[in-house]
Amino acid sequence: MAQITTLEAAHAYLIDVFLPRHNATFGRVPRDAASAFVPLGDADLDAILCHEEERVGAPDNTVTLGRQVLQIAPQPGRRTCAGLRVTVRRHLDGGYTISRGPSPLARYDAQGRPVDAAAPVDAAAGAHEPLGPPAKNAGAPQAPTGVTLGKADRSRVKRRRTDHLSTTRLEPRLEPRRAT
Repeated sequence: MAQITTLEAAHAYLIDVFLPRHNATFGRVPRDAASAFVPLGDADLDAILCHEEERVGAPDNTVTLGRQVLQIAPQPGRRTCAGLRVTVRRHLDGGYTISRGPSPLARYDAQGRPVDAAAPVDAAAGAHEPLGPPAKNAGAPQAPTGVTLGKADRSRVKRRRTDHLSTTRLEPRLEPRRAT
């Protein structure tokens, strides 16, 4: 109706013609001239305007929200976060945070990579710990090599947790074999 053919002309029409007509038709003087807005105060909108769910840490120190698996780095004073109830938040920017009560445990970007500012600090070294997947069985005691156990001997072997990733190793029991 206004013979507009370009985007620039449409923007000019909205600002110069449509909005003034609209405001003249529907605009009203408020009953109370004071602003209805209130100050925000110290509310943390990033923690309020997000998707939040409670999760339990898996044995490999991970939690999952949707399809995103988040690896929790070792925490000072805690051997593992396995079995720990945590709150996982997905924020408006796509990033994630994991916290336990008021204590933040980790922060991640939208791809689930740890954000440096939230990386735990090693008190002895004073530097950030690397946050990558741990090496397979890193630091775990290894089973003796060259030992082949028969079926009867396997029943005498106990499995034992050896590190925070719950890897196991074979360990012979010290008790003597009893005759049946």
